[in-house]
Amino acid sequence: MSLLVSLIVNFLSAVLSYYLIQDLILKNIKIPDFLEFFNSYGLMSVVLLLFYLKNRYQIFLFEGVILLVFLLYYLRSYNAARKKFHEKFKAMILSFGYTREGYFDVFLSKKLLIRGVESFFFGLGVYYMFDSFFRQFLMQSNLHTIVFCSILFAAAAQVKNNKGLKIYKNN
Repeated sequence: MSLLVSLIVNFLSAVLSYYLIQDLILKNIKIPDFLEFFNSYGLMSVVLLLFYLKNRYQIFLFEGVILLVFLLYYLRSYNAARKKFHEKFKAMILSFGYTREGYFDVFLSKKLLIRGVESFFFGLGVYYMFDSFFRQFLMQSNLHTIVFCSILFAAAAQVKNNKGLKIYKNN
């Protein structure tokens, strides 16, 4: 049952975020910077806390909250792929006479879908792992351990997104 719920939540999040990123790209809207926190480490940090709270306090509308978290994760993943290819190839492909929609359909959508499939499998694994973990082993879990692990994941997410540590900077 938990695998089915995991599949549904991840699939809905991935599809919704794909259409949302498509709309944002075609309208040339800048994506907020806070999404950079939702890399794989940030996702694990938030999902770990949410599953702990779900099993401890029986959160109402948990699946809606987790759907939103995974939506933000997939948006960040699609945005990272967009940045990687958009900056390098946008001018070249648009100079061939493609419109913005044609550029997205012919070139960028394929790159985003590949990144989306990769993120889907990771997200599915994270959801299923934490769901199984809390179901079987951590009924008597220690809050200090969960919070400490979440803080470590959040710190890793912050370090990964820190542009000051890189040799080069993309502005």
